[in-house]
Amino acid sequence: MGQDILKVQDVKKHFGGVMAVDGASFTIEEQTIRGLIGANGAGKTTLFNLITGYYKLDSGEIFFKDERVDQLPTFKKARKGMVRTFQLTKALSRMTVLDNMLLGPKMQSGERIRNIFIRPKKVAAEEAKAVEKAVEILDFFDLTHMKDDYAGALSGGQKRLLEMARALMTDPKMLLLDEPFAGVNPTLARKLVGRIKELKERGMTFLIIEHDMPLITEVSDTLSFMNQGKIILEGAPEDVKRDPRVLDAYLGGG
Repeated sequence: MGQDILKVQDVKKHFGGVMAVDGASFTIEEQTIRGLIGANGAGKTTLFNLITGYYKLDSGEIFFKDERVDQLPTFKKARKGMVRTFQLTKALSRMTVLDNMLLGPKMQSGERIRNIFIRPKKVAAEEAKAVEKAVEILDFFDLTHMKDDYAGALSGGQKRLLEMARALMTDPKMLLLDEPFAGVNPTLARKLVGRIKELKERGMTFLIIEHDMPLITEVSDTLSFMNQGKIILEGAPEDVKRDPRVLDAYLGGG
């Protein structure tokens, strides 16, 4: 068994009188893919927001690579290697695909105006390296031919690919994907499944929220089922999807 990269322990969050996440606990091993399923309103996206720091916990603890991180802001978690995508893609439509990619690299010297004047060679070298890396990642997602197009011209599926590609520019250790297959045509969805599996083989860890049962079953090593704010079931995908509790709450009892 591998080492745990993420530990979520008895996490709770309420909004007014609604308990959105009620004592959720689970662990994820390095270089694995964990799927998170559940009906609308089960608390999946709220849990994502708690893990990544968009919401503050009411109680509980979250550890990333054995370091407690639930008190850290989102950007510090990202610097440590925990990066997420969103259910609604965040591509900047009036920038090119390549320019969107270049927003990702960490701690570039050119981010400080004075360095442009006092360290121009260093800034230029870093920018050239970032462009080379961006083009390599775009090629991995078959988007190189669109690098000079405005991001707003991409299809919904291509924007999904771009968002994941941009996330890789930050050198993450773990990617949290919120419904990556939503609105994606079958051909692009198959491509995305393949890229996720290949990234796993390269050492990446994933936590994925998804409603498409066949796709999340195929791509996941382990499935967690969430209901009424709690993780009530986890295990092999084929076993979880056939559990009566999943059929009743997630699939309407099929």
